[in-house]
Amino acid sequence: MGLDGKAWVRLAQLRGRIATFARGGRYQTAARLLGELTRADLALGLPADALLRARQAAQLAEERGAPSAGPL
Repeated sequence: MGLDGKAWVRLAQLRGRIATFARGGRYQTAARLLGELTRADLALGLPADALLRARQAAQLAEERGAPSAGPL
């Protein structure tokens, strides 16, 4: 599996971990991983997916009363 293959596997792993942490109420960890997923999406040339992840992270932060802006 090439570099791109590994990157796609990483995306799938991140998505699974985010869902698990969010369902378990570990929103801070889920938000941090959403930032990682956003960067991974951008690295693979998926700007629409990255925008969706950034919006999800902002929504999660807003629901928790945390600042919604931060470095990706």
